[in-house]
Amino acid sequence: MAQPVVAVFCMPEHGHFMQLRALIAGLVQSGFAVQVFTHRRYGPDVERLGARIVDLFTKYPIEQADS
Repeated sequence: MAQPVVAVFCMPEHGHFMQLRALIAGLVQSGFAVQVFTHRRYGPDVERLGARIVDLFTKYPIEQADS
């Protein structure tokens, strides 16, 4: 049986990431393969939690989005 995958999306603000850390850790501890779509600056923390980082904002920064 394949490991279930969970996607977590996190805006590139520090407070948003800090609130999601416990959720990410809990999902990993529950046996999910967690992929976190966020800014690469959170990569080391995401990997320490046991999840996989997917760089969502480097190529397409939020500042360049339409208003």
